[in-house]
Amino acid sequence: MSEKYKLALSRSRLFEPDNAVVFYGKYEGLFDELQVQKALKMLCLKEPVLTANIELCEDSSAYIVTGQVDVKAEFSTQNKDDIVSHYENTPFKFYGELFKFMISCDGYLVIAGHTAVCDAKSLLRLASYFVSFYERTELSVDENKIFTFSEPKSLPVDIVSPLTNKLSAELDNKWHKVSRSFTVKDYDELTEKYYSEKKKTENIFCEFSKEEVTSMREYCTENGVDLSSLIYFSFYKSILKNCKIKKNSSKMRVYADRRFFHGNKENYSVGAYNGTVNIGLNRRELSKNSELQLKKFHTDTYRALTSPFRVFYEDVLLMQVAPTLCDSSYMTLAGLIKNKTSTSFSKTHGCKSEQLCDCLFCNTDQQYWRKLKSFSGIMVLEPFKARSNRYVSFVENADGATLCFKCNNAVGQSGTEKILNDALNIMKSFKCIHKTTE
Repeated sequence: MSEKYKLALSRSRLFEPDNAVVFYGKYEGLFDELQVQKALKMLCLKEPVLTANIELCEDSSAYIVTGQVDVKAEFSTQNKDDIVSHYENTPFKFYGELFKFMISCDGYLVIAGHTAVCDAKSLLRLASYFVSFYERTELSVDENKIFTFSEPKSLPVDIVSPLTNKLSAELDNKWHKVSRSFTVKDYDELTEKYYSEKKKTENIFCEFSKEEVTSMREYCTENGVDLSSLIYFSFYKSILKNCKIKKNSSKMRVYADRRFFHGNKENYSVGAYNGTVNIGLNRRELSKNSELQLKKFHTDTYRALTSPFRVFYEDVLLMQVAPTLCDSSYMTLAGLIKNKTSTSFSKTHGCKSEQLCDCLFCNTDQQYWRKLKSFSGIMVLEPFKARSNRYVSFVENADGATLCFKCNNAVGQSGTEKILNDALNIMKSFKCIHKTTE
């Protein structure tokens, strides 16, 4: 029986053209097709959102509707790199399937999902469940609930301030004077135009041994910072050095795990959990030595990621404006509409709000992903936010860690390598690694 859940906290993302979150991991053995399909069937019982699509109503509200999709794993003739490349250049249609499970010809499990209903850590959780069903080490299919946070008062923390309400009301009032609604047909036109003009993405991967990760962690412990802060800070300084930076885009956009505010992480698998916070140093702070800069960067990051106001602010603000205003931001990005209100909104709160780099850190050794030990070469990738130029993902696993640095061709392949090398050299300057790219 199908069920409907109103989409609210991530409703503003529905028209995102880059919308595929991707997991991949090399399985230790050969996948048996019959057992794969059985495991996926059990996973769908546990996670009913896998069978859902999103219904866009005439009033522009949107609902997750379960039981609409028959989920089956695809055994592909492509390798995992080709599959991942496909999802970098092909959007999910939200009115169709929201997840894809694929077995690549080189033995990887690849899972892709839509940003409106999952984030990278959701896919790590799904992969963990999948392999436990496949290996029959876990047989419980107790259903995980779908959390969409249909209105601000349903959030787990009280973060709606009078200032947020005032700004939302002002934006809403301006939009209602010129507002229009958008349909699935408009969305299809948007994605077609966006991808016809999208530039090539340059990807560089860098492997770290277990010993190197241990050395990095020891340095961080001795100096009171996190490993994620060290990674982000190194790229922050490298990008500042190598790229021409606009004043309004001089901060790093860090993915925030909202599960932190929901209590037991075990109970939250798929939902609107990937918030973002912006981190950067001012001119005075940048004049200090590198160790003090790193510590300040870490402190600011820690405070931001543990602040419910900062982690939820952007989406709570957008929950309280007409969803068509958020949709119009993406239509403006693609040049399909011209409207002063929408253009202004897109630059301040919408999809044209640029940052230096989007940053994601995952540690797959954490307890609630313990079944992932059957995989090697694990990576999870969030999509570029519209108008983003750079992205870094650092995934720590039992064998060490993999770093992925992506540029949308804003600086070219040589420029991408230069940024990565300089970031690694900054880490070397802290005497915690000895690595450099060739």
